[in-house]
Amino acid sequence: MKIANFHLNLLGKDRAQTPERFWLTDRHRDLYTGFETGVRGFDCELEDEELFLGTAVLALSQTEGGTRQVVLVLPPHLMDWALGQIKAIARRVFSTRKGDIQAVRTLRNAFQQLQLTSQESFQEVPEPRMWVTFGYGRETPLSAPLPAWMVGRTLDETVYLSDFS
Repeated sequence: MKIANFHLNLLGKDRAQTPERFWLTDRHRDLYTGFETGVRGFDCELEDEELFLGTAVLALSQTEGGTRQVVLVLPPHLMDWALGQIKAIARRVFSTRKGDIQAVRTLRNAFQQLQLTSQESFQEVPEPRMWVTFGYGRETPLSAPLPAWMVGRTLDETVYLSDFS
């Protein structure tokens, strides 16, 4: 599983040296597997570090080393929280690569390719080439309907594909 390996290489393979919040989980594996069939995130509408981490890693994996822009679509009420999460992920990533100038450059470019946007500013826009989403659950208050290309492309936060395998 390519994206799961990306996750481990990005955040740490050795659980003894990796903070628990960055471990690869079954929920992450479900997202990464689902990506192959069109899944682009979780429909969790709350601040969930585990689910957001998977979504952010998925987005970073799709930048192809910082050469391709990836749009991360979030509801407005989660934007500030998500920025804080991305900063925490970046701190972890860069703290493990001190001295590796090329890796730092590549990862810096990858983080710079993430374009955060909210649903309100995303209406009437065609589907981006690469995108992921987080935070649009069934109860999320929306000022406008989601774009058609987003509908049905998330995993329910309470259903785990791994439960059925």
